[in-house]
Amino acid sequence: MNPFSTCHVRPESSQYRFALDVANNALALSDFATSFASHLRTQRRLAIVGPHGSGKTTLLRSLEPSLLREYETLASLRLSSSDRCPRRTLGRWLDEQLLSLPNPAASTCLIVDGLEQLGWLSRRLALSRIAKRPGTVLIVTSHQPLAAIRTAWTTTWNHELARALTREKISHCDDSIQRDLIASYDKQLAASGASPNLRDVWFSLYDRYEILRRKTICARTSD
Repeated sequence: MNPFSTCHVRPESSQYRFALDVANNALALSDFATSFASHLRTQRRLAIVGPHGSGKTTLLRSLEPSLLREYETLASLRLSSSDRCPRRTLGRWLDEQLLSLPNPAASTCLIVDGLEQLGWLSRRLALSRIAKRPGTVLIVTSHQPLAAIRTAWTTTWNHELARALTREKISHCDDSIQRDLIASYDKQLAASGASPNLRDVWFSLYDRYEILRRKTICARTSD
C-alpha cells in the first residue's frame, strides 16, 4: 500500500516522536505522559501549542492510552477551519458531554483539538462551563499560546526527525525508488517555505510513489 495514503499519514497512524531511537522515544513518551498527567490533575487545563502539521494531534493520540487509565471518561472534539460555526459545534458537544455525566465530580477528560478556531469570548464561556465540573479536566491544541490555559508542550519542526520519518515510510522500497522519493521530499519541503507541514509534504508524494510503483511493475513484467 502507498505509504503516503491517508490512512498512513493521518495523525493517529503513528506515535509521536521525541527521539529518533524507538526505545528512547518510548521512554521519553512514558516520562512525558506521567508528567503531563500530574500537571493536568493540578492545573485542570493544559494546552499543546505549535504550528499546523507539527505533531500536536499526533501527540494527543499518543497520550490517550495513559489518559484512559486516569479518567473514567475520555471525549475528544476536533475543530477545523471548515466548521461553519465552531462555537455552536463546541457548545453542542459540551452539552452532550457535561449533561450526560451522572455525577459532576466524575473524573472526565475533555480534549478540544483546534481551540484557536474560537474567539476569546467563546473560549472564556466554554472554560467557565467546564470549571463548574470539579472532576472535569481539559486538554486543547492551538497554534498560539492561550490566555488562562497553561502550555504543557510546544511542538516544533525538526528537519532531521522529519527526514528520518520519511525514510522509515519508504524503507521497504528499492534503493533507486528511495532516492527518487527523498529527492521529491526535499523539493516539496523547499517549496513549502518557512513553516512546512509534514502531512502536506507526505500527501504530495502520493502520486510520485504511484508513478514509481507502476514503472517497477512494468519493468518486472517486461523482464
